[in-house]
Amino acid sequence: MLPNMSELQKDMALIRTGLKDIQKELDFQRSRPADSSDLFVPTMKEFAAKATYKCRQLEDEFSDMRARFEKVVQFFGEEPNTTNPDEFFGIFDAFLTSFAAATEDNINVRKKREEEEKDFDMNRSDAKQDQNREFDDLISALRTGEVFSESFRCAKRKKKSPPSLARRESRYEESRERAIRIV
Repeated sequence: MLPNMSELQKDMALIRTGLKDIQKELDFQRSRPADSSDLFVPTMKEFAAKATYKCRQLEDEFSDMRARFEKVVQFFGEEPNTTNPDEFFGIFDAFLTSFAAATEDNINVRKKREEEEKDFDMNRSDAKQDQNREFDDLISALRTGEVFSESFRCAKRKKKSPPSLARRESRYEESRERAIRIV
């Protein structure tokens, strides 16, 4: 979760107030008679100097961050004064999550398609090999003269597909003619 801009501004104000309080305490301790064994003033003076320097750096970075955020928000057509970082960056988070899911879906679809094409190619190759085998068997049978044997014809008839409609109709006509001749 991203920090709220107003919360960051409040935190910066608290840091500034804390530094002012430290400076007041340091001024108060300096106004008192100095005790040579008391290291409070030298220690706090060094701390206050470092803390003030770091606070200024932090304020500069905060101002820079705020200006850049406003620029980006304006670039994407949003209102900088009313848009907070959670809302703004939440849009990108949702987009990137959806994009990653869509990319994964596309990869899965591509893999599935490749597998289907591979299966199709293998089936087509198997069918072609079967057809080539049958052709080779026929050529071999022609060379040996086996094609004219009764067993070969019976085996080929069993392999053939069911008779076509025209053949069935002609057989029906033949059987009708036989029945008429008998009567």
